[in-house]
Amino acid sequence: MGSFSVALISHEFPPYMFGGISSNCLDLAYALSKNRIYTTVVSGKPGNAVSEEFNSHLKIIRLPCIDLPPRYLWFQLQNFKFLSKLLVKHDVIHGVNPLSSAFSIFLMKRARKPIVTSVHEIYSKELSVFLRLPFSLFSSFKDFVVNVIGYPLNESLVRICLMSSDHVVVCGFSTYRDILDKYCNIDINKISIIPNGINFDKINSIREDGSDDDFSITFFGRLVARKGILHLLKAVIILKKIFPRITLHIFGDGPLKEKLKEISIDYKIYKHLIIHGRVPYEQLIKNIKRSTVIALPSLYEVGPFISALEAMACRKPVVAFDFPFTREFISNMSTGVLVKPGDIKDLVEKIALLLSDKSLRTKLADNAYNYVKTNHNWDNLVQDYIRVYKSLIE
Repeated sequence: MGSFSVALISHEFPPYMFGGISSNCLDLAYALSKNRIYTTVVSGKPGNAVSEEFNSHLKIIRLPCIDLPPRYLWFQLQNFKFLSKLLVKHDVIHGVNPLSSAFSIFLMKRARKPIVTSVHEIYSKELSVFLRLPFSLFSSFKDFVVNVIGYPLNESLVRICLMSSDHVVVCGFSTYRDILDKYCNIDINKISIIPNGINFDKINSIREDGSDDDFSITFFGRLVARKGILHLLKAVIILKKIFPRITLHIFGDGPLKEKLKEISIDYKIYKHLIIHGRVPYEQLIKNIKRSTVIALPSLYEVGPFISALEAMACRKPVVAFDFPFTREFISNMSTGVLVKPGDIKDLVEKIALLLSDKSLRTKLADNAYNYVKTNHNWDNLVQDYIRVYKSLIE
């Protein structure tokens, strides 16, 4: 068949909003356009609407969105009429972010448009992980609002998307199993597992500034308890006694930011902690490439998660907790290092091992790079999306 058009919906999209979903949407859109698929990204931004031609096959439309939570809800309510008129012009509608796509997907279903939904989070699993956290790791009231009070709305929006979609894409086997457990009525034949990917052209184009930082650990992601950042900080408090020159670099923002600062002052490690906040992507990748070790001890992800894949694509050894979702892409002591879940002592020992052994770091980093280049390369993964789209419109 000839060319066709796809609309990707996500209120999160660089440079105005950051995160794994926005990175996934950006890289998917670019990969589709490289394959001459006419692609429109519909995203949100503070202020007035703007439209830009990224290239001859990629258009980005940024619609007004109130810059207050829940942004995904305001995005849909503010732009409902415009979205209804815009999306009907496309051959396939893809809700990259279900939270910001539910209203449009429901409407496009009535218009008999082929619909795809990507699932990046199972909110009942997130809630379960959050409620099991010990009180000492409880992050903030804001985290409580997002995980507990926000759960009914998030769950309802995802359910609308799943029940209205002709096809569902999940990024890992862990998510696939969770969906079948949670939504027992979903048709197994309409689910595809397409893992998260890496744009190697983008990663490789960013050069390091200066030499590697000795004894530096980097974490990047949302500063919430589920990401394991408090586990990591407790480990660094112990590691400082072994490696006096150690530094923990934290990139990201969230409700735990102030608590991290307070802990660093209480335990007198504030000179060893640098919280950079959100930074441009190029600056983040440069810092990753300068780091000695990347520590991402998340307590829950939906499969091979983008931050870890990015670190591996930068040829850096990754330390993560040993869960089913990490075992999907990290082979212990081969493509990374896995730690007993929640075990700070084991986390300390594994990070210390990597800081002390450069040859091991090099081996793991090279293996990780080769694995990601083979299995998580957008140049290859985009063909799976194209096959899904074509199957719905042929």
